[in-house]
Amino acid sequence: MGHPHVLCLLIRFLDKYQIHERLPFLAGACGRGVTSFHPERDMTARAVYFVHIKAWMPKWIHKRGTQAWKYLDSSDHLLVRASKLLYTRYFLWRVGHSPTRLLGPLWRRARERVQIDITYSCNLKCFNCNRSCEQDPSNDHMSIAQVRQFLEESRAAGNPWQCIHVAGGEPTNHPQFVEIMNLIVEYRDKYSPSTSIELSTNGYGERVSRMLSHVPPGVQINNTWKTTKVQTEFCSFNVAPIDLKEYTAADFANGCLVTRLAGTGVTPYGYYPCPVAGAIDRSFGLNLGRRTLPKANDGMKQELRAFCALCGHFKLLTREALLGPVMSPTWVEAYARSHQDPPTLSRLPEHRGLVQIST
Repeated sequence: MGHPHVLCLLIRFLDKYQIHERLPFLAGACGRGVTSFHPERDMTARAVYFVHIKAWMPKWIHKRGTQAWKYLDSSDHLLVRASKLLYTRYFLWRVGHSPTRLLGPLWRRARERVQIDITYSCNLKCFNCNRSCEQDPSNDHMSIAQVRQFLEESRAAGNPWQCIHVAGGEPTNHPQFVEIMNLIVEYRDKYSPSTSIELSTNGYGERVSRMLSHVPPGVQINNTWKTTKVQTEFCSFNVAPIDLKEYTAADFANGCLVTRLAGTGVTPYGYYPCPVAGAIDRSFGLNLGRRTLPKANDGMKQELRAFCALCGHFKLLTREALLGPVMSPTWVEAYARSHQDPPTLSRLPEHRGLVQIST
């Protein structure tokens, strides 16, 4: 998987100084900058490179870079081991309570992007899925009226989303998938022409391909072309940081790379600091989804502290290749409870008229 901390530092540098706006080849490779990619698929530096940068890279640089990457990835050199150890210690210190109070959160929750999980139904159900489609299957989905509620709140708030990202589950499994995509495109065209619309799909099976052919123009399709339940690049989502002693002093309000890249999550159960949080909620039953669209200055720290303590994405990224389910005790117990007695969560309101936004 390479050195994940290189990705973290690179994205923070590019984002802080808006380098992607100044270098046309990066802007073109990454859509609307380096942060316009699907975090579940692109959580490693290797994935970022091959998906977004390789096509723009001269062949001789790619060849030399590949050789250097392979050396660093496999090297047991003292300097390589020392750098990994130092970064691990820095990371665990940086997400502690005192550094967080002094320096602020490590990852700022993106306010300009939003990801909508329109369904938790999936036709593949990969191991270690961060929507729990395999571990805690569900056919629950958002209604069109709920999607319209989100769009109306966005319009009334004058919120020009940089990106609206439709995901799941497998979004094409939604019984009204095409209608939802048309509704979002209509919103973009009428009220927010600068907004990009993305759709993430596993691309698995003829039905998915057939549904994708009905996606309206102007939507960027992120097709991961999965063919198996085993996704070696997935993180150990079901290993909760609160089950690991090295994270006992962590302030989970720091969030993670997902909160920085995916932005606000919209699910059948309301608004969350990231879309993964909504999926965690449906298994744990914390019922922390917001009923109204959070304001731009809302850090959603209470929700981050609750959900990031349970989410494997909070942990320092490693190059472990997952060949099957990996789960810590907190998740084992949560899934057992959910299977026996599924939590009942409040739901995002459905749009019945003009939405009034409180000031």
